[in-house]
Amino acid sequence: MKARLATVGVICSLAVAWLWVGPSQLGGGVTYVTTHGISMQPGIHAGDLIMVREADTYGPGDAVAYDSGILKTVVLHRIVSVEDGEYTFKGDNNSWLDPDHPTEDELVGKQWFLIPQGGVWLDRITSPPMLAALAFLLLLAGSKKEAQTRRSRRKRRKVSQEAGGDFWLKSWWTGQSTGVRTTVSVAGAIALLGILLALLSWTKPLTVQGTSAAAAGGKVEFAYSAAVPTSPAYQSRVAKSPDPIFRKLTNQVDVHYNYTGPPGTVEVVAQLSNPSGWHWTVPLAAPTSFEEPNHQGTVTLDLNALAARSQAGAKASGIPAGDNLAISVVPTIDTSAGRFEPALKLNLTPLELTLADDPETLIVTGGEGSKTVTTKANSLAVLGMSINVTLARYVSLGLIVLGLAIAGAILLMAPKPTQVSEAESIRRRYASLLLPVDPMPDLTGSVVEVPAIADLAKLARQYALMIMHGSVGGIDTFVVQDEHVAYRFISYTEPAPPTSAPVSLRPPVM
Repeated sequence: MKARLATVGVICSLAVAWLWVGPSQLGGGVTYVTTHGISMQPGIHAGDLIMVREADTYGPGDAVAYDSGILKTVVLHRIVSVEDGEYTFKGDNNSWLDPDHPTEDELVGKQWFLIPQGGVWLDRITSPPMLAALAFLLLLAGSKKEAQTRRSRRKRRKVSQEAGGDFWLKSWWTGQSTGVRTTVSVAGAIALLGILLALLSWTKPLTVQGTSAAAAGGKVEFAYSAAVPTSPAYQSRVAKSPDPIFRKLTNQVDVHYNYTGPPGTVEVVAQLSNPSGWHWTVPLAAPTSFEEPNHQGTVTLDLNALAARSQAGAKASGIPAGDNLAISVVPTIDTSAGRFEPALKLNLTPLELTLADDPETLIVTGGEGSKTVTTKANSLAVLGMSINVTLARYVSLGLIVLGLAIAGAILLMAPKPTQVSEAESIRRRYASLLLPVDPMPDLTGSVVEVPAIADLAKLARQYALMIMHGSVGGIDTFVVQDEHVAYRFISYTEPAPPTSAPVSLRPPVM
């Protein structure tokens, strides 16, 4: 009764533990999220494993995982505001807000526990090669356990299984032809090569990020100007770069650009951002084609409208916009040689518009400042060769499957080793411990019947003794004679007599 109650208690405890920390996909209460990128640094790094749980309430400051409809994946960022049932998120290391505005139904859960780099190890453990290896080990352990169970249930059998899998393997190996053994060796080498390649390829990301510079040879000269009333602020009625533009006098600023380089098309936008992380892109000029190696253009900045847009973003997010609005005027120039994206960087405050950098930045040449992030397929070096990671993964799986298929076919088609009696198996396996005697000497002291030959061999090694072996009429007797105790194991080639031992053996001394 106590044992039954204890079993029930263990089952209940395991059930509660599973509901508490088990994966939500399998009925548990936790969702496991592996982080990528640097958006949540410095608190959370790429490869960390985050355990998130559903919460009754979610509010600003909580790190929450949600289903992103735009990215089609689960994103873990921090809530910055809640308005009309929609949540606004931002990565701790990002300067912009997430484009998604999920509702509470789309929230997966709040950060509960963090395991540094736990996601890296989880990905490795759940990779196909590792899962295949674990499955193989489980099958091997299960088959070994089953063999041990079968051996423990039988005490006497005509055909020996006691010698175990290793003895069977040795017998099978030595009984095969040179061609069969060579083929199995080659199959094992192929599978091993596949496993090594899998360990290399499945621990590498499929893609890596790099930077590519814009087309060389282009040049853009920026300038800005604004009409102002006569005042002691300026000596003329036109304020020009690199001087500041005082907003008390004007809020309309013209930005001029003079491009020299290959012909193509140009489109101009203003990229806005403030310290809260909010960002926005405002079109200033539609795409325009030009056929000459020189193109000039002018766009107008409405400073009040840009500042109002920043304040609207702050109101929506619930985070103050601050007094500094960064403005980048970017003419995107596409030519046959590539894309050129120079930028004029300005700072807007309630009082003035100024250059963000030195006046030298009014001239941008050779794609300077216009490098773009690119994603390309990752590769790994094997024997001096560069191999695509995706291809290497498929090749590794193919090699593993090929090696196992060849080995399996050989195991099925190759002749099985000749079955031998239990006594013969013992003589082969424990030849170094056996001492043939004829006839078997008288046993001294009490006699202990040992259920398995392996136990008798263990006793022999423990006491540094030999195993005496005698055979009479299809009955093999193995004895370890200690000073006061004789340990005996009997193997019957023929079925044992139903009532008594053969008369040629002395009865046990009680």
